[in-house]
Amino acid sequence: TRAEPRDKYFIADGDPTYGFVHLTVRIRPGRDDATKKLIGEALLKAMVDYLGPSYAKRKLAVNAEITEVSPTSFLHRTIGN
Repeated sequence: TRAEPRDKYFIADGDPTYGFVHLTVRIRPGRDDATKKLIGEALLKAMVDYLGPSYAKRKLAVNAEITEVSPTSFLHRTIGN
């Protein structure tokens, strides 16, 4: 998981009090559309529940996006001490 703050962004109507949270989930191919829809809905609900008071007090756009990665895509990583 990664959290990436955005120092520069623009909300459509320009109101600086509005905010957003965008979740991108990258999955390998193989799940049908109905499963991906259920996953997206569950993630969106979990985000709104977690954001609770903030979501209730202010204009806050919350998005959950599920993207399939290429089956030939590879991730190489290392973790240091």
